[in-house]
Amino acid sequence: MNPGFVMQEGDAQPRWWRLALTGALAGYAFFAAFSTAGTALSLFVLFVLALLQPQVFLAARPWREPVLLAGWVLLAWIVGHTLLTTGFNRQAGGTINRYHELLFAPMVMVLLRDPAQRRVFLRWLCAGALLVALAYWAARLPALQGDMRLQGEFNQRRISAGFALCVTAFLAVIHARRAPRPWAWRALAAFFALTVLFAMEARTGHLVVLGLAMYAGWVHTSGAWRWIALLAVAGVVLAVGLSSERVQNRVAETFMPVHIMAPGEPPQSTLIRRELMTLSLDVARRHGLAGAGYANYSKVQEEAARERYGNDPQRSHYLQFPWVRSPNPHNEYAMQLAGGGIVALALFVS
Repeated sequence: MNPGFVMQEGDAQPRWWRLALTGALAGYAFFAAFSTAGTALSLFVLFVLALLQPQVFLAARPWREPVLLAGWVLLAWIVGHTLLTTGFNRQAGGTINRYHELLFAPMVMVLLRDPAQRRVFLRWLCAGALLVALAYWAARLPALQGDMRLQGEFNQRRISAGFALCVTAFLAVIHARRAPRPWAWRALAAFFALTVLFAMEARTGHLVVLGLAMYAGWVHTSGAWRWIALLAVAGVVLAVGLSSERVQNRVAETFMPVHIMAPGEPPQSTLIRRELMTLSLDVARRHGLAGAGYANYSKVQEEAARERYGNDPQRSHYLQFPWVRSPNPHNEYAMQLAGGGIVALALFVS
């Protein structure tokens, strides 16, 4: 891919445009970890700025990058498939909007080719992640642990927040290799990782911490030492993680015996995910070739649930649970196959 551009002084790019671009990119990075509205607004501003100076982005020719090109083709398929199966209405617009990152990813990648913009992005990404990490530690204070509404909000966001902290920690570790104060960046990364392990019951985050820590050990060494570093880092992360009550709870829940959820039983995410996976396989068998439509997933999943549980005296009460009508299977591979068919899955994997 073309290496992109470097912000220039003078008439090539107006000063107000460069300042606005930097501000929008900083906002996008800051809000990425915790605010969908903030990231959407920042991306909209970036899009408007791109329309005002299109030559900056066209010169980088992002369509020559195969992954980005596949993303654009996938977005075109999603748009066409949704309009065909849902019609031109508000529901279709909301469904298509869920995949707007496929349109904006090339624009952000072009911006991040500039070293100055890359530094701005990382600093504000870390600032937003730091705010999220401090909030999760604050939620553990005795004065806040009794606030069920607040705890429910943190619990609802734990997957996305944990993933964001892990990715930010990894980027900070990689940046530290060339930073003037490398240990400050590494300390920040360690704080993010420890937050995921000790302040969040985020199973996805726990696994991502392990995977990215192992990869960081790999890229920081060479030759035969890479395998030693890989195993050593894995051992350290597992030892530290398993000392955390949060990790222990998620491990115990993951390996809990399969049983039927009683009507009044507190929801168990592991059991729910197992059922969602079963239903997504049922949906895929019926609609995997052509796709049922991205906006129609909740409908076809409920139909699959009624067929699976309706005549089962032990599980018929599952039809009263809200997850039966979930708009997605919480698995993007299954979502692409069920929503857009085999073509969408192939584009997503590519």
